[in-house]
Amino acid sequence: LYGFTTDRHEVTLGASAQLAENWRVFGTGTYDLEQSVLVKDGVGFAYSDDCFTYLMTFSESRDLSTKEVSQNIGFNLSFRTLGDFGSTQSSFNTVQ
Repeated sequence: LYGFTTDRHEVTLGASAQLAENWRVFGTGTYDLEQSVLVKDGVGFAYSDDCFTYLMTFSESRDLSTKEVSQNIGFNLSFRTLGDFGSTQSSFNTVQ
């Protein structure tokens, strides 16, 4: 169960594509096989060079029992020799 209180039947797929020498775009999605619904999805872009990496992401997750959708925006700045700094901001929850 890997830390979850209930058994879950999901499949996750992710992909990344190089846009230019230092730029890439990426995305991921998690699909619930029992409920036939997308429970998580996210997209982002990244810049990476010899000195640092910058990531910007947007993601959504859906609670199947309450139908609530949570949206998050995040970023991460990582310096190769100094460490990293990041933040995620949760926006409003909507019911669908």
